[in-house]
Amino acid sequence: MVSPMESTFFSISNKPSSDTHLNVSLGDPSLSHCNSERGKRLHLAQINARSLLPKISVITDIIHLYNIDILVISETWLRPDVPDSAILIKDFNLERADRKSHKVTRGGGVAIYIKDDLSYESVYNNQTPFLTDVPDDIPVDLCLVILKFKKTGLAIIGVYRSPNVALSWESDLEEALTHAICESNHMVCLGDFNINAADISHTCWPRLLHISRSLSLRQVIKEPTRSDSILDLIFVSDDLLLLDSGVAKLSREFDHDLIFCDINLDLSTRPSVYRVGRDFKRVDQTAFNEAASQADWASILNLSSLDEKVDRFSQITLNLINRFCPLRRFRIARPRPPWFSDNVKIIARARDIARSKWRTSKTVIDRDKYVLLRNFATSSLRCEKSVYLSSLSDRPSSKHMWEKVNLASVWSGQRQFSWGDLPMDPTSNNDFFIDTIPSAVASETLIRDLQSSASNISPNSQNTFVFKEIDLSYLCHAMKSFTSTATASDGINTSSVYLCVPSCLPALLNITNTSLRQAKFPSA
Repeated sequence: MVSPMESTFFSISNKPSSDTHLNVSLGDPSLSHCNSERGKRLHLAQINARSLLPKISVITDIIHLYNIDILVISETWLRPDVPDSAILIKDFNLERADRKSHKVTRGGGVAIYIKDDLSYESVYNNQTPFLTDVPDDIPVDLCLVILKFKKTGLAIIGVYRSPNVALSWESDLEEALTHAICESNHMVCLGDFNINAADISHTCWPRLLHISRSLSLRQVIKEPTRSDSILDLIFVSDDLLLLDSGVAKLSREFDHDLIFCDINLDLSTRPSVYRVGRDFKRVDQTAFNEAASQADWASILNLSSLDEKVDRFSQITLNLINRFCPLRRFRIARPRPPWFSDNVKIIARARDIARSKWRTSKTVIDRDKYVLLRNFATSSLRCEKSVYLSSLSDRPSSKHMWEKVNLASVWSGQRQFSWGDLPMDPTSNNDFFIDTIPSAVASETLIRDLQSSASNISPNSQNTFVFKEIDLSYLCHAMKSFTSTATASDGINTSSVYLCVPSCLPALLNITNTSLRQAKFPSA
């Protein structure tokens, strides 16, 4: 089945046309994207060219016919003596990273064509390397640019990895990805990795998957790109809105199929997330305590049924909570990233104060101070982010962790008990254990345990187990040990009960002791 985006791409005939390099079936003209209708879409694609120079005309036609905004070319096979003018495309800027060493054989190299209406910064190419101690025979070719938008940046990385290389490629790729994510908020990585994503047994695939997950990247190409293998991959940031992705067939001139993706350019705004809840921090405690003291808690003591007691308690509590702490709609703010440390927070606050002062005074001194703090805050944030991401990549995978746990025999993985005969509802569970106690085989350990807990067993009980009722101090101690803040089906959580203390304690104690005395749980 052909995706909507793939229908806008092309099927190139094996028989060349007389007046052009392409014989393209355009289909419905409305499916073709034009620059004026691009809007907030950004069209990215990647092709393994296996020598860019003799195919530059074909690639030029592909770009202009289908309005590709950014095209990554892997295996350019370019040498330093090939000028940019020989491979330029009209209305596009070019960034290239040629293979540094061609001593053994030709190959490698990455280039990125970027539409000239997109503002970007070149971070890594032939002239601006950022990797440290790069050898001449580096096994992975990289080219990195960062698109500049109003409030954020988008890193585009072109990658080509040689098929037969040692594992040293991992550190180079990981350093490039980490550098890109530190320089921008979002990232798209396209290229020919020569790692078959369809074969999970591939020796390099688990490591590549671990690197991508540690940086919150997801791989979006699911169809074969060469024969039955998925060698050409696209990794995108988890928070990017992916509009479309897929594979498009090319002619026999190309050894690999074209891969593409469409992303949403509106990166600065996020849809707001809301939830419904109560704000217990803004409750007028004095007024609430006065209203709780006047509530009819005593009516609970006069009821005989446990379920009636619980229903009455819930009704009184909910009436008080709804009156002083009604349900309201909250907007959930985006949490701060984990690398936004306390030191960065202090520096950012000083930067904001300096900016406010400069906007008021308009003096050169205040402006210079603000610029200094702004640059310091930016570099500090990037440093903290880099350290955090490096720590993530150093952590072992969950599979590795569980292998260590199994070797340590912490958990055998075998079930020690059979619960097949145990009923599921709480009251039946209680009856099950009560009926089981008289038939238990007496042993010295059992007798010693029963003697140590004799205070909790009624002395006149021989064949039944009876719970001992609790007092007010034990109830208060138990309430302090509650850690869950989840709201039950009746709409009450522990925070709601805490607000009603101490007025509700006699009623709550009565409900608890009634449950222990009757040896049953309330149905609500």
